[in-house]
Amino acid sequence: MTKFFYGFLAAATLLPSALFAQSVTVSGDAGVGECLTPVDTLGSFFCRFQDNTTLQLITLICSASFIIGMFLVWRGLVRLMKVTDASGQEPLSGALMTLGSGVFMVAFPATIMVGVATIGAPGVWQFSISGGLGPGGAVQDDGFIGLVANFAVNAAGPLSTLVLALSVVIGLFLVASSIVDLSKLNTPNSRPPEFGAIVVKFAVGVALVNIFWLVGVVGQTFGISANGAGHFTEITARTMTYSRAAASADSLATRADLILRIALAALIPFGLIAFVRGLLILKDSAGGTRQVSMGAGFTHIVGGVALVNAEAMSCAIMNTFGVGGLAFCTG
Repeated sequence: MTKFFYGFLAAATLLPSALFAQSVTVSGDAGVGECLTPVDTLGSFFCRFQDNTTLQLITLICSASFIIGMFLVWRGLVRLMKVTDASGQEPLSGALMTLGSGVFMVAFPATIMVGVATIGAPGVWQFSISGGLGPGGAVQDDGFIGLVANFAVNAAGPLSTLVLALSVVIGLFLVASSIVDLSKLNTPNSRPPEFGAIVVKFAVGVALVNIFWLVGVVGQTFGISANGAGHFTEITARTMTYSRAAASADSLATRADLILRIALAALIPFGLIAFVRGLLILKDSAGGTRQVSMGAGFTHIVGGVALVNAEAMSCAIMNTFGVGGLAFCTG
């Protein structure tokens, strides 16, 4: 992913200015906050799937967690009554662990917020991620940059919101799974994961549920200013604004700058994908289920942050090597 970013950046820098000298026209409207019909672009497909499937999955997981929690509470009480049994095969710690896990599962949304507060994050869980959805029209420009710009306008925004919604689904599942594994600790004839692996799974789940906040925190660690939720969910509206400005720009440099900004916005969803994959690699490494080092997970996380902040990274790289700065680096 990071190789693609650097290769793309080099190509964009070395491309002749004649590529940007071609006329740029824009058609269509930015469908912000809704899924437009007919479903005839990748963006509209992503949008429909996010609206019709992922939100229902989130609701299903929360509902199932309540049912599982009630079962664990009942099971914990039964195990608690067996602690004083003459056989002595029911440890008190196991019964209390099951009972506590059931309580956490019954109050599942509150459990998520407890995990968020534990790592010092504000309450940033987004149950519904639907900002900036819908296809936005077309950028009529020949060449590779125009192709990427069209992807940014029509698909990058819906794909980003879909990735964010799916990360919430995966995070909720990991949190629920970790609590169920916790209830199996100290249970006779049971082989749950190690306690450390359960804690890592829970932490990764909470991080995925609050991916907005975490991406910003990692970016700030590298000196990149924090971006709000609109950086991910309003790509369609933002790129359409750039497209219309490029269509009416008189200056070749201004047109080139705007089209390049659109193309860099197309990298945001792929950065989110890399970031989510990095977190999952960390979870698998801690659990011993995958022969991948934690270093690979951190590499994906750093590369994902770089792609999400492609504009800032482009400026930093060009300034580092003394290349002529892009217009948006100084504006």
